[in-house]
Amino acid sequence: MEFDEALARIDTGYDLAFLLLDLDQLAGRAAANRVLNRALARSGDYGALGLLPLWLALCALVRAHVEAALGRDGVLLLGAAKEYLAPPLPSLIAVGGLQDLGKSTLARGLAPSLGAAPGALLLRSDELRKRRFGMAPEAPLPAQAYTEAISTAIHEELFMIAEAALRQGHAVALDAMFLDAGHRRQAAEIAARVGVAFQGF
Repeated sequence: MEFDEALARIDTGYDLAFLLLDLDQLAGRAAANRVLNRALARSGDYGALGLLPLWLALCALVRAHVEAALGRDGVLLLGAAKEYLAPPLPSLIAVGGLQDLGKSTLARGLAPSLGAAPGALLLRSDELRKRRFGMAPEAPLPAQAYTEAISTAIHEELFMIAEAALRQGHAVALDAMFLDAGHRRQAAEIAARVGVAFQGF
């Protein structure tokens, strides 16, 4: 199949799921969560979250089959596949505050423990802003990236992605300053509208 141009097409999310499975099982959920969020921050392919439990389960079944074919025990992978197909309910957290207070550290630390494997989608306003300007997450932004109009658009995008991810059954961790009371209220309203638990920090 891999040599047939018509058949050798696969969703990149399924390919990513193999890496996420291996990280989740061998290196820990925090490593898998970091890779998931890095991949989505670069690609913006948040629609993949709805299929992630199925992809992870399929990947676990493939790995279990390989283990059995090699005469090794794949029972743990079968158990993992079952868990991936029965994810816990999603939730929404919002981590806010001034610059350099540790918002991102807290959000990144909480994300792996929230919701379906490999943990919450971490949405950082800074990364959305940088993607809007075609810049890597590590690159510094010019001053014009912080106009009121752009900040409004960034928050609209942040909330739109968060709600879409929650509706796909995936937990979300929001990382932004949240100095505007309206933004804090909007985060809570999204959780209420979708019917998930909300916690602000």
